[in-house]
Amino acid sequence: QQHVLKSKFAGAYLGVKLGDPYNQRLVDAIVPKLRKLPYLRLSKAPILSFQNQEGRLVLEVEKRRVNTIDGIIGLLPNSSRESGLLLTGQFDLELFNPFASGKHIGIHWRRLKEETQTLELEYDHPNLLGSAISLQSDFNFLKQDSTFNRRVLGLDLNLNLGANSSLGVITKFTATDLIATFQYQGSNDLPDILDFRLTRYGLRYGFNNLDDVILPRAGFSLEFSGTVGNKVIRQNAELPNELYANVDMNTLQYQYDLDISHYQPLGRKTTFLSALHGGWLSSTNLFQNDAYRIGGLKTLRGFNEAGFFATRFLYSNLESRFYLDDTSYLMLFADIGYIEERFVRQENKEADLALGFGTGISFATNTGIFNFVYALGTSNSTGAINFNQSKIHFGFTTRF
Repeated sequence: QQHVLKSKFAGAYLGVKLGDPYNQRLVDAIVPKLRKLPYLRLSKAPILSFQNQEGRLVLEVEKRRVNTIDGIIGLLPNSSRESGLLLTGQFDLELFNPFASGKHIGIHWRRLKEETQTLELEYDHPNLLGSAISLQSDFNFLKQDSTFNRRVLGLDLNLNLGANSSLGVITKFTATDLIATFQYQGSNDLPDILDFRLTRYGLRYGFNNLDDVILPRAGFSLEFSGTVGNKVIRQNAELPNELYANVDMNTLQYQYDLDISHYQPLGRKTTFLSALHGGWLSSTNLFQNDAYRIGGLKTLRGFNEAGFFATRFLYSNLESRFYLDDTSYLMLFADIGYIEERFVRQENKEADLALGFGTGISFATNTGIFNFVYALGTSNSTGAINFNQSKIHFGFTTRF
């Protein structure tokens, strides 16, 4: 239907265009491909008919309310200044299929501490110029208190290999700089945070046969990527020259990332999710502003958001969901993680083992989704389980 998808995009995405010779393989792939689109669903099975040596395919689809907006803004006294207010809060916006074009736009902003904030921008352009190639672009900004800021720009091209798999070419540009240097004045050692520039190139492979993109109950997804790039350390004018005397200013850096999820139905109302996520950085010069940030609601529940700096990590999410209706469910979960935080001069630091567990509920209303999660966590670095340190995540996300 024209009001759900533009015919030009629909033809390019499905690979079925007016006037093309009939191809059964392409027709068989239509339903799996439509399942990958979060913003619509088939309301009826496809109808295929033939007349006068021509085939006619009818697809009845309906829109899904998957666009989201969520935010909270606060004004607090600014403790670092004698007067004035500090703006804190968060804002999330996800737009799918604007103008029936299949595109995706995401904006995510966080400022929950006085000196720390993040900004993430996403733009996905499927079937670029009517081809099977899609463009994914993103920009991430992190300001970590008064120590450093980091900017990462990504430009990726992805080629659909079929209904369920894709191959991508990755390009990432990273720039990071020290903010305050006074604490390093007079030091005999370089800090574990340095100014550098890093350009990485690599490949990504993805496979996805989930039965639903938004709320899957069955299926498997995998994404693996590997990149390599040249890191150039930039000498900071505020630090003594002699601190850089034995530092290799140009090094190769490798990065590998893995995400696997499997949804197994256990009867009509229960689904079991098992997921595995990993990241691996390798270089002779790894710094704190290189690190992954994990912990919190979307990674290791029971811990502070982005509470772990990691040069290598592997964690598993195990979750049982009992569905109250098509879109609402109760959950029990456990997250188990292995985390290495080994920067320069900390190569032998002991790895951290983490365990988080808890329960929660997610239910839909006419205007959005309410989520409530209660979690406890323990790790080598945070100590034994403490009910006073439990994490409660709750919120309401408006969908339109």
